[in-house]
Amino acid sequence: MISNQVFPPRYNEEVIRMVCELLLSSVWLLFVVFWVETISVWLFLCLFYQDRAFYHWGDGVFADDPGQMLYMLSRSDRSIHTQT
Repeated sequence: MISNQVFPPRYNEEVIRMVCELLLSSVWLLFVVFWVETISVWLFLCLFYQDRAFYHWGDGVFADDPGQMLYMLSRSDRSIHTQT
């Protein structure tokens, strides 16, 4: 009597389980990477716009102003040096 199955049923269950674990771990990794990137972008924007409350409406100070860029870079550079 010849069997129609190439692999035993137990082998098929293990392969299906491994594929499911791989897919779930990939989805989990993508979720974690997306979450970390979202947090880092949010923190960058908070640093970039934290002093906007001190400017009055119509002062003409924009986020792409060179002075604002230098201020942001000097703040981030100073925070790196104080952490060490």
